[in-house]
Amino acid sequence: MGSDKLLKLKETQIPLYYQLETSLRELLLSGELAEGDLFPTEQAIGKQYGVSRMTVRQALSSLVNEGLISRHPGRGTFVTKKEPEKAFHKSVGDLDDAIIKGFGYTYDTQLKQFGTVRLRKSVAEKLQVDMNAEALKIERIRMFESEPIAFISNFIPLDIGQKLTEEDILERPVLKTMEERLGINLDKADQVIEAILADTLIAKQLNVRVGSPILQISRITYEKSGRPVNYALILFRADKYAFQVSLKRQGGEKRDDWIYA
Repeated sequence: MGSDKLLKLKETQIPLYYQLETSLRELLLSGELAEGDLFPTEQAIGKQYGVSRMTVRQALSSLVNEGLISRHPGRGTFVTKKEPEKAFHKSVGDLDDAIIKGFGYTYDTQLKQFGTVRLRKSVAEKLQVDMNAEALKIERIRMFESEPIAFISNFIPLDIGQKLTEEDILERPVLKTMEERLGINLDKADQVIEAILADTLIAKQLNVRVGSPILQISRITYEKSGRPVNYALILFRADKYAFQVSLKRQGGEKRDDWIYA
């Protein structure tokens, strides 16, 4: 299993079993082991990583539940699946709902919150309003194959948000409703994609462990006048979702530039 030297896990607040689980998952997904290969024993893993057998068993139990390995008494543990199925997002597409368009998968939606809140400073700044100003907050969970895949929060200035209903949100995407029903002329969006670790709240909503890797998208959408009309925070399970884009090289003087194909 990889190098023979001792692999030390980090002294952090993240539990040892979870660090070990993450390391073993990376090994399984790296292609170093093929489906059907014999997986290292608990004793071998414990010796290589310098952890107890209890820690090893806890990590392996999670990998068994994911279907990456299978345990057979008297025979050993075997690699059963090299990579869990993920939904791939292949383009920017519909800004309002990145996980619905372009996959060919069916998603269900759970509406968790729909109501007026007072904005904390960080969100108020994004919407360019005063701190503690009121706004409509919408929280939804997207389900893929009966599992949560994304936790979505939208914050909309109250003068716009008070015109929306729960039925609007359940029937169509938020931005599409704002354009088609309210006549708001959307123009551009600023978006940041980054990796974070799940805190207690996120872990509960997405049914993952605290400290699990999460793909976070934060997006501010503007109308033609330049006013921010929607701030969205979308949190994706990294084990169930990935982005894939195609790029095209430009010609002429901009030959070194690549654009979305």
